[in-house]
Amino acid sequence: MALTPAQLMSTQEWNKTIKNSVQNALGAKLDGSFVAVNYPAGFNVFVKQQYYNKSSLTTLDLLLSEANKVPTFGGPYSTLYKSVISNLAYGFSSADKQLMKDEENEQATLVGKIYDLYQNSGLDEKPEAYPSISLIMKRIKEVTGRSYLDVDFKEYPQLSTLCRNLSEYARLGVQTAKMQGQWDKADDRCRAIETNIMKPSKENGGLNINADECNIGWDKLPTSEQLIKELTSGSKFSISTHTSNIHEESSSLSIETGVTAKVPFNWFFSMSVDHEHEYSLSKMSTDESSLDITISYEGLTMFSAVPTPLTLDNKKGWFDEAILNEAAKKSGMDTTGYQLHGSQFNPNELFGENGSLRRLKTYVISQAPTITMRFFSFKSNELKEVFSQKTKVNVSMFGGLINVGHNNDYTSSKYNYNEQEQTLEVVISPTPIGAAGAPDKQTAFVLGGVSQTYKR
Repeated sequence: MALTPAQLMSTQEWNKTIKNSVQNALGAKLDGSFVAVNYPAGFNVFVKQQYYNKSSLTTLDLLLSEANKVPTFGGPYSTLYKSVISNLAYGFSSADKQLMKDEENEQATLVGKIYDLYQNSGLDEKPEAYPSISLIMKRIKEVTGRSYLDVDFKEYPQLSTLCRNLSEYARLGVQTAKMQGQWDKADDRCRAIETNIMKPSKENGGLNINADECNIGWDKLPTSEQLIKELTSGSKFSISTHTSNIHEESSSLSIETGVTAKVPFNWFFSMSVDHEHEYSLSKMSTDESSLDITISYEGLTMFSAVPTPLTLDNKKGWFDEAILNEAAKKSGMDTTGYQLHGSQFNPNELFGENGSLRRLKTYVISQAPTITMRFFSFKSNELKEVFSQKTKVNVSMFGGLINVGHNNDYTSSKYNYNEQEQTLEVVISPTPIGAAGAPDKQTAFVLGGVSQTYKR
């Protein structure tokens, strides 16, 4: 569902606040401009136990896209990347095509002469009538033990004229041979990428996610111990909001930057308790009610998401950034190199800062945020029933832009009601990172990261 202008403005302002906070906290450590993009499922810090965690690897393999003009995660990056590679071909410019044509014409004048010399060379008792030039070269090596360039003419004087003409043939086609070699190398590389993505294995650099199955490979993965240490010692920041005139259809939302918007309260903030009871807090409000919310992110840290690069011999890995950079610049141009072919992809929509082929090369994570809520002049008796010590809570804000409690158990860790002032302060907190518990609960909060794009 498309956002209203007010919802879009407040969402973008929230993202801008997150971006500024992360930039201030991490500064020069970031390898580019930060993009705020929340991932409710989080990043599982148990990257590897006996085998690699498929959930952790899946989070790294996500497309960076946009929904309602707000950065979000999409489907698997490797799927789109493989499809792009399948639609690439190593093309030649008009000038290079003409060069190859000219060389072919010059070579053609020698072909008949080389055929005649082969017929009378004595290489074969029954010479083929129309052999290929490469077959003649092959027969010379098979008979003499040397290539046509190195034959000992004292031993094989009858081959001297034939070999010299073959040398001239090769010289006239040197650029064609060079470009043919470039094409072969490029095609082999693209086919290897496709194979290594479709059938990841230990042999081609895949990572075991169980005894019999491999995932595509990732380099320089952080260890669980490293992540937990950084998440429990990194920097932190908080962002605050204020809501007044609270009604289900429209409420006044102010973000700490000073921007105010009229948005549906339940779109901005909704919650459920014990994973089953949903509460509409707007129905517990009065005309004088207001709500202050502070969201605190602790343990801010970052790590690189590095797809295993394809080795020079094409045997291991699946990623080649140079191919994508070349295709981005050369597709649709009269030039030699990797280019998109066919109509499946528009290079202007695929590549570039806002193109569909984007991913995070650097992830910024924190502990799941702690949320402090301060209620003023709400219907106290009804609120008391909602919150109690150790109650499990799920919270959604900005229409799901922030979603806590999805993989982490949130509990009400502080409850302070002041009857005289008609205020209630509630703090809901996640299970501490690294605490005892099931590995699938050990998820860090994804704030976003630095995107990798390919310039046109």
